[in-house]
Amino acid sequence: DCTGHGVPGAFMSIVGNTLLNEIVNDKKIYTPGDILLELHKGVKIALNQNAKEFERRDGMDITLCAITNGSDVIEYAGANRPLWIYRKDKDYELEIIKATKFPIGGLELEENRVYENHKINVAPGDCLYLFSDGYADQFGGPKGKKFMLTNMQKTIFECVTQPMEVQKEHLAVVFNDWKKETEQIDDVLVIGIKI
Repeated sequence: DCTGHGVPGAFMSIVGNTLLNEIVNDKKIYTPGDILLELHKGVKIALNQNAKEFERRDGMDITLCAITNGSDVIEYAGANRPLWIYRKDKDYELEIIKATKFPIGGLELEENRVYENHKINVAPGDCLYLFSDGYADQFGGPKGKKFMLTNMQKTIFECVTQPMEVQKEHLAVVFNDWKKETEQIDDVLVIGIKI
């Protein structure tokens, strides 16, 4: 989820995508926390964010998971974006894995920045959700308010036992019913993964 809209946001997306490909494919870094740290360093260099006279606040929030086929452990790291896990063996009770409270890039001073890497056991039927803030931040409803994270959690819970294609449709219907004629204020990205 990049700062800015239009051309600045698109530019940040291109920078981020290019750096991620370089980090994983060329540098062979596969641990999510390490990937995010390298991405942060790369964005700072690409945008010249260390030069005081050219300081830019541009950056991004990101959720990153590493999933190995056949393994019951996933790895997650997040820059301002959490990971939600609905656990099948606990009647789809929500577990929230918190993100590191730093964006990628930006002007914050950091001496020893670390993006915490989480190793998480998962089981068949567990559902993982990675998302930008666009869904929960959308204005609408009878009072023109934000949808909010708690409503997003409830919306997912309503359909979490369904196939992912059905969940996608349910999330879209609820979002559009909330938004109605209100302008969409941000990009919306929700990724669901059923183990």
